[in-house]
Amino acid sequence: MSSSDSDSNSDNDDIDLVVNQIIMNNVRATELIKELFDNNLLQDEVGETSNKIPRGPRKDRGREEGHSKLVTDYFAEHPVYNDVDFDRRFRMSRRLFLRIVNDLDREVDFFKQQWDARGVKGFSPLQKCASAIRQLAYGSASDAFDEYLRMSKTTSRDCLEHFCKGIIYLYMRQYLRKPTATDVQAIYVLHEQTHGLPGMLGSIDCMHWYWKNCPMAWRGQFHRGDHIGPSVILEAVASQDQWIWHAFFGVPGATNDIIVVNQSPIFNDLFENKVPDSSFVVNNTHYNHGYYLADGIYPEWTTFVKAFRWVALGAVILEVLVFLLAIMVCAANAPPDYDSDDEEIGGPRNFWPYGLFITVEDAIGATIAWPCPFTLALHYAD
Repeated sequence: MSSSDSDSNSDNDDIDLVVNQIIMNNVRATELIKELFDNNLLQDEVGETSNKIPRGPRKDRGREEGHSKLVTDYFAEHPVYNDVDFDRRFRMSRRLFLRIVNDLDREVDFFKQQWDARGVKGFSPLQKCASAIRQLAYGSASDAFDEYLRMSKTTSRDCLEHFCKGIIYLYMRQYLRKPTATDVQAIYVLHEQTHGLPGMLGSIDCMHWYWKNCPMAWRGQFHRGDHIGPSVILEAVASQDQWIWHAFFGVPGATNDIIVVNQSPIFNDLFENKVPDSSFVVNNTHYNHGYYLADGIYPEWTTFVKAFRWVALGAVILEVLVFLLAIMVCAANAPPDYDSDDEEIGGPRNFWPYGLFITVEDAIGATIAWPCPFTLALHYAD
């Protein structure tokens, strides 16, 4: 046997030893892991090092007692609190609230009363909607009504989210839509009968909504010198019956009405020649489109009718001026929910990413809270 053959056999033996050692180590590791599993040591170690927060024990808050208390206070045959108290605390009538509850209970699965895996009855639709409405009405934190509605912070936050999404799903197409040709003619009739102004589509104006909790990095673009702090602008068009036909919200508060109207989609269809037929006749003169009442800052467009300056006004023109201003003030007050008392933005919001839902819901809720004389809305009224 040559020396080369001897070296080759020696190398093969070394390789076999290494392979056998690896196999033995794997067998020992497998046996050790099996032993750890059998003794529940591995599970305990994983549980100690996991980042998952253990869920606390369930609290028996007495949700059925909360439902009974709510019914006794507001929805019994002879409730403790009358309609005036309900309107003030819920920012809407009892009739409207019950209509919304019934619609959500019928169309949205979240608001259907269910039983959990323990066989315990869940929260009622009244409790879920009351929690969401009270959070919107008072701008409070999610657990502010825990003692009254017997509802945890997480469940209250879920109620608010699903309520806003449900309102948008149910009512947005009806109450936040552009006016159709039939709507336009109904608006014309309403304003002509009420004020003697043919061709009037409504009043357009902007308002600043103070944003108390605006992030520090954004305050520059949302702050204007003549305001005390950052704000966002809401542009709205309302007819005399306080129906909101247009809402454009979220423009930084450092801008003014002119910049907002240039960004607003209100005239997009007009520019693209997609508007419904809105022609009318005044003094034997035919006009293709209606007009909005606006204040003096708006541009000199034919779609805006603005007040005059006080210089060299005759008695008749002065009377018309005061009349137009009175109409604008009346329409600008719509909806009443948009005032300094609302705290949806300024309050302690745990629900910040869904602020847009809250805003849209509030616009819809404020709109349907007011009666509409149009034939198209009669199917909704009792």
